[in-house]
Amino acid sequence: MNLEIPSERLAGVMDRHVQACQAAGPRVCQLIGSSRTGDPESQMQGYLSLRAEPNWLNTFKSGMAQQADEAGGRMVGETTNSEDLTRQMVDTEARLRAQTELRNRLQELLRTSRGRLSDLLEVERELARVQSEIDSVQSQLAVMRTRVAMSEFTVQYSSAPRSVGSDTFRPLRDAFASFLGIIVGGFAAIIVIIAGLIPFAVVLIPAIWLLLRWRRSRGGRFFNRRAAAPTPPAES
Repeated sequence: MNLEIPSERLAGVMDRHVQACQAAGPRVCQLIGSSRTGDPESQMQGYLSLRAEPNWLNTFKSGMAQQADEAGGRMVGETTNSEDLTRQMVDTEARLRAQTELRNRLQELLRTSRGRLSDLLEVERELARVQSEIDSVQSQLAVMRTRVAMSEFTVQYSSAPRSVGSDTFRPLRDAFASFLGIIVGGFAAIIVIIAGLIPFAVVLIPAIWLLLRWRRSRGGRFFNRRAAAPTPPAES
């Protein structure tokens, strides 16, 4: 079955389907697998696979269609597969009959044997092994009998992509973040330069101030100038 559900509601619908299968129990519904990917703000996809008893499955599918409609979605397709375990069950039943007959012979041998104690112990060990094998085969057969009337059911969930989703403005957000990063980086560089100049300013500013004060005390001159030699009067 293919369901098209709005992306923001897909996860909730899928979770309800999984919970319904789990609540029914393994004798009625067995969860094979499920997965979900995507962004609820843009596009989502999901997958659910289960094995269920036909009567329960029919009711379940009817409920799924109703839930999809209530969520604003729709059913767009359906596929159901039946599992054929006939041959496997026949082989398992034949193996069970053979082991049961062997167990009966061993039990009869144990009752009628008058042999050595070691032989009797060997028969008992073999009888225990056969009984263990019978129990295992019976368990396998019980599982197959539970599964034989079940059908495999797969649900594909999808949502139509939105024209404007969470990824639509991502390039703009990235550009704005880069813009802010460049500005912050520029201010950081200025702060680093100022921090590097502070030690020099602490030394240079007082030195310049003292130098200017000393220059002012000398009449605005840094060095003494020699007086110019007087010019001799011209001879008449």
